[in-house]
Amino acid sequence: MLDFLKKVAGFSPSEESQLTEEAEEFPSERSRLPDRYSVKEDQEVRSLSCLEAPNITVRIVRGKTVSESTARKAPERTIYLDGAAQCEPFMDHERQVYNLDHHDGVERSFTMATCEQALVLVRKGLNLSDKKWLIWANDPDLDTVLAIWILLNHMHLRKGDTPVYRAIVPLIRVEGIIDGLGLEYQDIVGLPKNQHKDVMQRIDFLREDERRIKSEGRWDEIDFATYTRKLLNRIDEMFFRPEDFKDFKGLEELARAELDANNSVIVYRSDMGIYEMEDYLNKVYGSRPAILLLRKGDGIYTIRKSDLFFPLEMERVYRFLNHDDPNVSGRNRENRWGGSQEIGGSPRMSGTGLHPSDIVRVIRKAYRKPPNTEKWGRILTGTAFPFLGGLIAYLIGQLISFVDSSLLSTAKELLISGFAPVAIAATFLIVFLQARSKPYLYGFRIPSGLDWMLLLPVIIASGLAGGVWSIGKGFADLYDWLALGVLLPAAMEGLFRTSIHGWLQEHHEIQESGGRWFLSVPVLVSGFSYAAMLALSPLPLLALPAAWLGPWYPVLQGGGAFLFGITAGMIRERSESIWPTMLIQVGLCLIIHSFY
Repeated sequence: MLDFLKKVAGFSPSEESQLTEEAEEFPSERSRLPDRYSVKEDQEVRSLSCLEAPNITVRIVRGKTVSESTARKAPERTIYLDGAAQCEPFMDHERQVYNLDHHDGVERSFTMATCEQALVLVRKGLNLSDKKWLIWANDPDLDTVLAIWILLNHMHLRKGDTPVYRAIVPLIRVEGIIDGLGLEYQDIVGLPKNQHKDVMQRIDFLREDERRIKSEGRWDEIDFATYTRKLLNRIDEMFFRPEDFKDFKGLEELARAELDANNSVIVYRSDMGIYEMEDYLNKVYGSRPAILLLRKGDGIYTIRKSDLFFPLEMERVYRFLNHDDPNVSGRNRENRWGGSQEIGGSPRMSGTGLHPSDIVRVIRKAYRKPPNTEKWGRILTGTAFPFLGGLIAYLIGQLISFVDSSLLSTAKELLISGFAPVAIAATFLIVFLQARSKPYLYGFRIPSGLDWMLLLPVIIASGLAGGVWSIGKGFADLYDWLALGVLLPAAMEGLFRTSIHGWLQEHHEIQESGGRWFLSVPVLVSGFSYAAMLALSPLPLLALPAAWLGPWYPVLQGGGAFLFGITAGMIRERSESIWPTMLIQVGLCLIIHSFY
């Protein structure tokens, strides 16, 4: 009928090509159906997806091929189409990796085409509704595009008794024979003459643009994803009716993470509300993710725990999101992730600073508690760090003494003179490598709240008692003043309150501005390590009461260092910033030194 209307209207193939070049085909007809396909940049590759199957990503990369070994080791739930994997067709059901092909390693005359293989997978019950799937192709000929259409529309074909299934199967069979054996063997399909003629007209219609573009020598220049999207819409117009989509809802998957074998956290964008979307997912896929997020605008999300019995408390989810979100600060207690145990949302005023991929990563981290070996490994490493440094320095001194005992004093002098520049340089390098991507997580932000100021009397008293890195010798020049009086105390504070504390806080709950008071594991470990490092320091450290206490001074200094470390860690957590304790450390060091 469409061909007849074209002839009546006086369109020649060349005229129609000129009118439709670089434009959407059949705009008046396509308005009958929703445009369910979209193209977007995904990891620097243009990817195709369907709003009814947002968990399936299609990447069509010109000329892309992988070897058999690479294909078989591909990530779980990967499908290669029509030559994208250079090997015989295979099905790895354990890992759900499939190669649909009829070129390499097969007897072509006896092997179904790629689109037919895709239909068999769907009809055999391959679950494409669950988890994330990735489809690779390297050339959008009709056989490949039909395979993509089948996989993206699996929900309309899996039962085998729908009108769209009965209408498209003859076309798939004819195209399969043509692609595998050639035009001269079309009769093998065995369709009635009139039906076969109708199918061939449909195939010719679907291949119009491919023939034109190839005849013009532009096939290697076009965007394959955009071309495929247009052809998928043509197939939709050919086999779907408007009433097939009366309940259609646009749904775009933005990010997904697997929580365990049966549950996921997924971020969607949709015009639906969160409850409507939840019902829609359950209707279309027969299931819904354990944690569901709806993006309502830039940085604005609703989060819902769809499975009430899923063992992840939403309070834990909110805490992890607030910890990682750069837009969340103790300066505004209302601007945070929060809500009930079933539904909540992103920060109300600023929105979240997390991308969808960051959100699902953080929620996955909140659910997957680290093994005890990792948690205790970090605790022991953070605790043993200063002792390891002292042991290395001791062993080096002993080795030198074996060579020549007279060199021992020289080695000690080198250790004392070199400790500060090495410690400063190493600390700044470590902190930079840790904090460069997310400095706000490591305390490089404006202090929040005021409750941390309640600890000022304790930290000042413990610092004056010997808990800071105040050098017990005169500063010979500006270099000494800058290195020993400013940079070394700042580096020590950064090492323990930024590096070691930040390394531990990923796996342990910490305080927050305005929250409850408690001693966290990062505070205890970093405080103990700080005191141990100060005790093992090769530099002469002093404090105001040193001359008064005599031999009892080391006891006071050790207690002061531990108390300073604990208090500084609490201030670091409650202020969400490293700057208060760093300024206190440097200030106290300069004050103490001024008395000597």
